[in-house]
Amino acid sequence: SLLTGDFAVNSHKAGEPSVYTACGNIPAREPQAMIPETGMTVVTLSNFQFAPAVLEVEAGEKARFSVRSEGAGHTFTIPTMGVDVVLAAGTNRIVEFDVPEGTTGELQVLCRFHSSGDTGMVGLLRVKGVSKSY
Repeated sequence: SLLTGDFAVNSHKAGEPSVYTACGNIPAREPQAMIPETGMTVVTLSNFQFAPAVLEVEAGEKARFSVRSEGAGHTFTIPTMGVDVVLAAGTNRIVEFDVPEGTTGELQVLCRFHSSGDTGMVGLLRVKGVSKSY
């Protein structure tokens, strides 16, 4: 998250916080263009919505999404899966996570910054069971 905005690092003399001994800037990183892999679902976080609003994954598989944040910084958060990715405005990230076998149903996907109040930036992750034939 340090690369999402303009920050600075300052160090002080031990016991004398008013005496600076070093400092440095951490400039914002320029957004990098990412090209999603063929067949990868692209998720856009914009206007306080997830598009598409419903994502589908298979239980027992690795989920992979190309996530783009437009207009503002957002998070791509799935609390029950331990997924929490912060995206600065105008950035793309490949988000991947394992979906445990036996997981089924619909899980909440949200932006921690905008999921409460009037904006309600919440979507769904639909987990389908894997049927294996032997």
